[in-house]
Order: sequence, then structure tokens, then C-alpha cells
Amino acid sequence: MTFSEILDRVGSMGPFQYLHVTLLALPILGIANHNLLQIFTATTPVHHCRPPPNASLGPWVLPLGPNGKPEKCLRFVHLPNASLPNDTQRATEPCLDGWIYNSTRDTIVTEWDLVCSSNKLKEMAQSVFMAGILVGGPVFGELSDRWVPESIRWLVLSGKFSKALKTLQRVATFNGKKEEGKKLTVEDLKFNLQKDITSAKIKYGLSDLFRVSILRRVTFCLSLAWFSTGFAYYSLAMGVEEFGVNIYILQIIFGGVDIPAKFITILSISYLGRRITQGFLLLLAGGAILALIFVSSEMELLRTALAVFGKGCLSGSFSCLFLYTSELYPTVLRQTGMGVSNVWARVGSMIAPLVKITGELQPFIPNVIFGSTALLGGSAAFFLLETLNRPLPETIEDIQDWHQQTKKTKQEPEAEKASQTIPLKSGA
Repeated sequence: MTFSEILDRVGSMGPFQYLHVTLLALPILGIANHNLLQIFTATTPVHHCRPPPNASLGPWVLPLGPNGKPEKCLRFVHLPNASLPNDTQRATEPCLDGWIYNSTRDTIVTEWDLVCSSNKLKEMAQSVFMAGILVGGPVFGELSDRWVPESIRWLVLSGKFSKALKTLQRVATFNGKKEEGKKLTVEDLKFNLQKDITSAKIKYGLSDLFRVSILRRVTFCLSLAWFSTGFAYYSLAMGVEEFGVNIYILQIIFGGVDIPAKFITILSISYLGRRITQGFLLLLAGGAILALIFVSSEMELLRTALAVFGKGCLSGSFSCLFLYTSELYPTVLRQTGMGVSNVWARVGSMIAPLVKITGELQPFIPNVIFGSTALLGGSAAFFLLETLNRPLPETIEDIQDWHQQTKKTKQEPEAEKASQTIPLKSGA
């Protein structure tokens, strides 16, 4: 009897599990809003140079930019009515007396004047914030693991059989299977889970992800997929104000697109498979981001539609990756693999704001980087194994055997095809 079979006896998916999933889900509801808080706390309102102290002597006129609109970061050195030569009169300089903002709402931009030459600090603030999440995850995750036992399986593998038995019986009672729970004994746990207990004595670590060739491939491809998803996702999610649409309305649309995106993703991974779904979601997202390069800023509706489509694909990519990653790694390395993958997603979200700074050189550069990375991550997904309708691998040997079977299955049709192309020898 395996551990899953014992769980079936006490109710592997009943009221107890539904309650705990709900309690775990409630704190997660606010995480996305917290990560995207800077969309609203760091908006950049319309602004222009504050007039110099002597501006009251004449009308305050701003120089016009190439687009015919007043400059945000320059002012005339001299007042327009000053009796100076024309070439001197049109000379400009940076805003030396601060800025005037066309907004009554305070943000970190208006508080610390993160505009013009200091606008890069806004992106760095978001990057530092995401770095804090990257560091905080393992630190506070380790601390949180000290409140209560992780799971019944953890109790069994740690040798705490009596406590594990009491917990199982409590779960059985909660799920309406009290009699089944009473039938379980400590001897049942020791005897039936002997294989699990023996395998738990072998310690696996980070190095095991790279020791075997198939695990190296899985780790590399998944890391790239996670990185590109987090990297591209936050490039769109944090760029709401770039599309010229009301940020509150667009944020509602960005949030709403997740519902159909995740529903379509669930259907796709259930019928088409994980590999195809993951690959095409990132390829479509990368294509949408690259398409933004060729759409002018005046075409706000089309730019918004492309951004919403790309964000929906990346949201679906996250959903697929969480499932796909847990199915690709064997049980003995599953949490290690999930941890490494999530780190790469956090690294991507941390670097994304910094890449936006390259837009100072050429406006299209950030989208080229974001889109190309998404395409690269999508391509890497096609080198992974398909997990649809397959049992979870328990050991490293399981995934090695699985890989060998996949190679053998591919080689058989090729060998058969090659044998059919051998020319017949003519008789003597």
C-alpha cells in the first residue's frame, strides 16, 4: 500500500482538503495586487518646468518638443520678451527650479521628482522591490516552516508515526470516514510505507538537478521558461501607463483577461498537452510584444489590445508552468526543482524594470528584448517531456526510464521508415 492509497482510505479529496486549500488561497489573493502596487503609487503625471523666480516679469512660455507639445524637461534660459539676439533667446536649459505636476494626487514620482534625468530611479525602485520578494521568499519561507508540521507525509518520513496516525484519524473523521481511520495502526504506516521511509534516507540536493542529463535538460528549459514568463509578464503589467489609456480601466481589463486565459489554458493542457500549451503561450506572448514595436503610439486601441492579449498568454503560461514543473520533477526533487524555477521567475521580474531604462536609447529596444526572450522561452519548452496522462515520477530512475522510453518510441518509426527505403537487390 502506498501513501496515496492510505490517503484514499481517509479521504484524499474531501472537506478537510477543500478547507485547507481555501485557507491557503486567501492570503494569496492580495499578492498580485501587492506586486503591482507601483502602477498606482508611481504614476507619472503630466509635468513641466517650474518657472524661475523672475518669471513674474513676463509671460511664462515653454519650448515645444518635436511632437509639438510643451517640453517636460526643458525651459528657456531667458524670458521670451528679453531684448536678446534670436539664437540666444531660444536657448534652453534643464528644469533648475523643480517641476509643476498636473495632478493633485501624491505619488513617489511627485514626492521625489522622479522625472526627466531622475526617471530611471522609478524603475530601480520597482527592481529593488522585486529583489526584496526574491530574498524574502526563502528567508520567511524557512521561518514559516517552523509553526506547524508540513504534512502527514513529512511526519511519517521523520519517524513521528504516532502523531501522523492521529492526524490521519482526524482527517478521516473530518471527511466522514471515521471508521476507516480507526482501522489504521502505527504498524500499518511502518509496514506499508517502508519503501517511502527507505528512500527518504537518501538525501537529494541542488546538485542532483544537474547530475543526470535528462534533469539538466529539464532544469535548463524550465528555468528559461520561468524566467521569460516573469520577465515579459512584468514588462506588460508594469507598463500600463505607456498605452495612453486610463490606468484604472486598463488594470481592470488586465485583471479580467486572466479569467478566459486561465480557462483556455486548462482546456489546452487537458487535451493538447502541457508541452504544446506552454510553448505556444510564450511564442504568442513574444509575438504580441514584438508587434507593439510596429504600432504607433497614436493607435492606442490596437496597442492596448496587443498588450492585453500578451498579458493573457503570460498569465496562462504561469498557470501551465506551476502544473508542468511539478509533473516533470521526480518526487525526491520536486520541491527543489520548484524552488529553483520560482527563483528564475523572480529574477526575471526583478530585471524587467531595469530593461525598461534602455528605452532612453531607442524606444523599441525594451520590447525587442522582452519579446525575443519570450520567444526563446517558448522554443525551450518544446524540448521538455510531455506529462499528459502520465503518472508522477517518484525517483530519478523513473524519469530516466521515461526518457529512454520516449527516445525508443521516436526511434522505432524512424527505423521502420529507413528499412522501407532500402532498395531491393536485383536477382542474379
